[in-house]
Amino acid sequence: WEVTWVQPLDFLLEGLGFTANYTDIDQEGSGAAPAIATGVSPVTYNFTTYYERGGFSGRLSYTWNDIQQQTSSPQDSFGGSATQPQAGHRFNVERGQLDAAFRYTFDNLPTTPQLTLDLININGETRREYQGYENLAYKFYDPGYTILLGVRGTF
Repeated sequence: WEVTWVQPLDFLLEGLGFTANYTDIDQEGSGAAPAIATGVSPVTYNFTTYYERGGFSGRLSYTWNDIQQQTSSPQDSFGGSATQPQAGHRFNVERGQLDAAFRYTFDNLPTTPQLTLDLININGETRREYQGYENLAYKFYDPGYTILLGVRGTF
């Protein structure tokens, strides 16, 4: 199931608002080799607050992804058992990421230039994958944060 809420807050400040989304997925397979969709978090949610007025647009977003099973069968010679079926599977740990985007368009100039600023992974969240058990690391990635500054125009 999924719930989405979009709410303009013009009564507080014209151009202000937010969007929120919550998704809950309960997967169950059956049979000798139960199938599930891999790379899908059982719980995800995101929240974005925005302001758009005149030539300015700004957004601040937070996204959460719960643990994700990455493989549907045993990997790398690690087999599961009836009591520990997860032993052969790989999992991504849960993570939350904060991003922001700002735009300003100069409508009065001939080429309508737009300044852009994107801040990605502001909180410096890492990505980690493990094999069957949380203390058995498979991958670790620390992307840091990214700042993109740009100018756009039409000619």
